[in-house]
Amino acid sequence: MKKALVAGLLVTAVSTSCFSPVNTFAESNTTYLQPSSILGPAMDRLSNSITNLGSQTPLIQGYGLIILQQPDLDVSTIYGITTDQGTIRNHVRDYLDINNHKLSVVNQDIQSFGIRFANYYNKLVELAGKMNEDPEAKALFVRIFNLLQGDVQKIQYNMKITSKDLNNSKNELAEDSKNFSSKVSRAFESYKGSDACPST
Repeated sequence: MKKALVAGLLVTAVSTSCFSPVNTFAESNTTYLQPSSILGPAMDRLSNSITNLGSQTPLIQGYGLIILQQPDLDVSTIYGITTDQGTIRNHVRDYLDINNHKLSVVNQDIQSFGIRFANYYNKLVELAGKMNEDPEAKALFVRIFNLLQGDVQKIQYNMKITSKDLNNSKNELAEDSKNFSSKVSRAFESYKGSDACPST
């Protein structure tokens, strides 16, 4: 029952998007949520979220590396093509340097939370068995639980911000690519036309 209590509380905390600190617990006749396993589903939820965040990263990285390795374009007949190439390169560098780091930080936070929970778990189980008779045990349980809950809230907030930043960067790169590709196509057509002209 103690393990079910601890796991139920933590799974509920991780699985919900809104959090409120735990202040008190009801008496011993309270029916607690029963998890299907200790913390597996909750951590899977976070793990899947970070996977979804980074799912498009390899594709964007590959595209970005192609952009960075392209030779400089200097096509005087197409206004702004050199500037557009510089802009898209800068945005690619920002994505690779900044957003990849953000993904790494969120992933590290998730791993750290798993370790922290494992370190506290036995203590929480012990305190759960004493809460109804020992006010100090109850207070310590609440304090530790709120600490872990705060960690989860921070992770989910960072994931939300990172997801927003990734989407903004992806949209920015898509717009850059559209503009740049259009001018490259025009430049290509221009050169095709000049090659087709008969020599005098």
